[in-house]
Amino acid sequence: MAMREQPPDAATAGPLAQIVADGGGRGRRRVALVVGVVVLLAAAAAGAWLLLRDDRGDAQRRFRTVALRRSALVVTVSATGNLQPTNQVDVGSELSGVIAAVLVDDNDRVKKGQLLARLDTTRLAQQVARSRATLASARARLLQARATRREARSNHE
Repeated sequence: MAMREQPPDAATAGPLAQIVADGGGRGRRRVALVVGVVVLLAAAAAGAWLLLRDDRGDAQRRFRTVALRRSALVVTVSATGNLQPTNQVDVGSELSGVIAAVLVDDNDRVKKGQLLARLDTTRLAQQVARSRATLASARARLLQARATRREARSNHE
């Protein structure tokens, strides 16, 4: 069996002996770090050059000049989102039914007592007609009952 030589003590050995004894781990990490930083700097420089280079040739192509004149300034704003009203009022009704007509638009100013909507009165008119027919029928039954009572009294006497 061959005997391996023990490395010299770190305190007595020189820097080269320490790197060899350490397996070169620290030195390799430093070299890898320096190479990584250099590669990142090179990539950043290449990216900046690509973004800032002028592909169009001379500088006069970048700007368009026109003669000064007075005109209306038109600005178009495009946005997405939900609009919220500044004032919102819930409107209620004593009656329910189908709306025949809405007499105001969104954001119209209205006054107290102003007619806002008109209900379809067809069903209400039919209900009134049914109620009147029921009333007429009840009156007829009342008259019939009175007549029957009179007849019974006259037959009983």
